[in-house]
Parts: sequence; structure tokens; C-alpha cells
Amino acid sequence: MRTSPQVGSSIISQAYIGFILSLLIIVLLCITTEIYIFSIMNGLISGAFTSTLLLCYWRGKGGVFFILALMSPLFLIVFTVLPSFIALFQLIASYFFGTSTLLMLYGFANKK
Repeated sequence: MRTSPQVGSSIISQAYIGFILSLLIIVLLCITTEIYIFSIMNGLISGAFTSTLLLCYWRGKGGVFFILALMSPLFLIVFTVLPSFIALFQLIASYFFGTSTLLMLYGFANKK
């Protein structure tokens, strides 16, 4: 895919929107429901891992990184113990928070 750097830079430039929205969702969930810290930590780690794989792909390191980035959320949901729907919701919100945070930080570091 020849346009992958442009796609990556477009997504990176909009990562702050995902950061703000997912942070709001996580804060609301933690205030109003029981906190499942294991789900939140797994989501953050997997989100950052997915962002790292996508950055490797966008920088031309190979298509295998794209495939692994696509499989990462599947593995996250399959291998995380989810006692309730709220734990799943926290897992998904923290996954997007981790993804957008790493992409946003990369965008800030890349501008300098």
C-alpha cells in the first residue's frame, strides 16, 4: 500500500479526539460503576501494543505488523477475564485510550 504513510499521519493528527473521548468514557465508568483494574490495564497495554505495530507498518517494516495489529484486539477480548459487561466496556474504552495516547505522543514527538 503506497499511501500508508499519509493514512498514518492523518490518523495520528486526529488521535487527540480519541484521547479525549475515551478518557471521558473511562472517567464516567470509574465514577459510576465498579472498577475492573485488570481490564483497564489490559486494554491500555494492548492499545499501546497495537499502536506500536501500526507505526511499524506505516513506516514500511512489513505487512505482518498490520496483520498482528488487526489480531491484537481479538486476542485481548479472548484472553481477558471479563466478569461483567461493564468490564468489557472498560476494556474497550481503555484499549482506545491506550491506542490514541501512544499515537498522540508519537505525533508530538514527530513534530519536534
